[in-house]
Amino acid sequence: MREMMQKTGKITRSYKALKVELEARPGATLVIGAVDAKNLIAHGMTARIYKVTRSADVDVIEDVGSASLSRSGKGIAIHIDVGMPLLPSLYASKAQVEDVYKGFRTAAMVSAPADRPLSREEGKSARRDVINDGLHRGFAEVRA
Repeated sequence: MREMMQKTGKITRSYKALKVELEARPGATLVIGAVDAKNLIAHGMTARIYKVTRSADVDVIEDVGSASLSRSGKGIAIHIDVGMPLLPSLYASKAQVEDVYKGFRTAAMVSAPADRPLSREEGKSARRDVINDGLHRGFAEVRA
């Protein structure tokens, strides 16, 4: 059975680097550097994702995650480890990202499995401990 995916952002080209724009992080500049982007596309090497914050005095570059080939080799898995909200693994088509990198395409779609929440906080309310439903938790709950 194939999982349904929902669009969560896009990957575009900025000079020789790749820019990752996510709906869950509006306005954030997430970048895969030029050398990392080339190694990811050409050699399947894991690439770091950086958040770039520009100000008048100094640019702050923060390591926030990674991008790597999916298990099948047909996709790119994006993992954002730092920041709010924490996101599940996101995916993009390797062919689309390669076309963006080569300049044949303007954007590659980034998506996430539709059945997974976009943040850990959303998932907490839906989680249940099904195996223990209906069990008594202690002596105080047991009635004779």
